[in-house]
Amino acid sequence: MGRTLIRYLLRHHLIGLLLTTFSLTVLFIAFDFLDEFGDVGQGAFDNFDAVFVVLMGLPKRIVELSSFSCALGVFYTFGYLSRSNELAAIQCAGVATSSIVIVSLCCVTGFLLLLAGLEVVARPLYQSALEYRDMKVAERPNKSLVGHGLWMLEGGTIVFIDRYDESDSMRGVKMFEFDQADELSVYSSASKLENQGEDNWALIEGIRKFYRDDKVSLEDFDRMQILLDMNPRETLASLPLDSLTLSEISRRIEKLKQSLDDTTALEVQFWSRLSIPMQIVAFSLLAVVLSLGTFERGGLGMRMLLGVAICLSLYVFTLIATNASYVLGFPAYLASTLPVASVVILTFSIVALRKY
Repeated sequence: MGRTLIRYLLRHHLIGLLLTTFSLTVLFIAFDFLDEFGDVGQGAFDNFDAVFVVLMGLPKRIVELSSFSCALGVFYTFGYLSRSNELAAIQCAGVATSSIVIVSLCCVTGFLLLLAGLEVVARPLYQSALEYRDMKVAERPNKSLVGHGLWMLEGGTIVFIDRYDESDSMRGVKMFEFDQADELSVYSSASKLENQGEDNWALIEGIRKFYRDDKVSLEDFDRMQILLDMNPRETLASLPLDSLTLSEISRRIEKLKQSLDDTTALEVQFWSRLSIPMQIVAFSLLAVVLSLGTFERGGLGMRMLLGVAICLSLYVFTLIATNASYVLGFPAYLASTLPVASVVILTFSIVALRKY
């Protein structure tokens, strides 16, 4: 296969992936907005806040839809090429089916790498969105959730934490203390904040600036005790599982195992998240095989219709198979990966029967 033809196929695959990803994302954004709209009017939460929260959750939604976006993108690409008989011309020119499959999987792999980068920021952004929504609904900023850039109001003190999770140590801490005239009186910055039990915390290795009578004085400290009314563990426990990063889920699993609590739901979420790349490849491969063989006579509209039906079937099958495996007592990693393995087996069975 020549380079020109490879670039041509890759370009159409990329267009198909972008179009289907955009279409599915817009559809589900509308559903998400309708869901958030139920909170509009509570506290200070308004329509603009609902839109902001939905947009903050956009990367997470794109990652969650990626398996079906890729599969539909494949159906769209080959449907578009079939409409003008370009696909038939490529095959008649002697281009092997395996070569077309490889080009398709290369495009999907590139898209997968982009999604991996998106996943890094998706969960922290979603956590921040939940924090923002809850603050607006409650009309008070002192009940914050975990995430990057956490702000808390504790009496007359504003506390900023760059990052914290289920551990008892948080990093990048800044405190702004105000007097009764709402003027900054003390600024503190520390590398870490450690829990000493209940509401007792300790600032580790930092500085304090005192603002008095238009004068600024500086003081270093190695350790300083403070009181803060917050519990990161309880806060994290209130977050939905799909908002946690893989590292946060892993740490929570370890802590629950130490206390002999049930970790099944967390493990299923963990392995389901890890199986997304395998789902993308498996669903896309099935779509390629069906497009080049079983549905080779259909045009763009027919292929897209069949693609939507197949994606819905795959979604239902994956959901049922995962839950059934869990009920039957399979380990979480098997319950999450068996549906994907079944799709791969189905794909190769079709290839063997049709003798590509």
